[in-house]
Amino acid sequence: MRAVKWRLWHGRVDRAITDLEQLLERVKASQADRWSLHGAHMLMQVRTADLNGELRNRLRAPYRQPEPNVPPFKPKPPLLSAA
Repeated sequence: MRAVKWRLWHGRVDRAITDLEQLLERVKASQADRWSLHGAHMLMQVRTADLNGELRNRLRAPYRQPEPNVPPFKPKPPLLSAA
C-alpha cells in the first residue's frame, strides 16, 4: 500500500491503479474462507481498539474475564458478507 501512495504522490496514477486492481484480485481470490461470528467479533474489538488508540494499553493491561451479562455479538447480514 505504501508503494501505491508513493506512486499517487509522484503522479504515476496508471501504475497505482494497476497495483490496486491486482490487489483487489488477490483479495477476491483469498476471500473464500469465512469468519466465524466469534472470530469476526474479536477482530472488530482489536481493530476498534487500534483505531481509538487504546490497543497498546489494552495489551499491556492484565487479563480480565469478560463480563457475564454482556449479550453475545450478532452481526447483521451486510457484515457477514463483508467478512
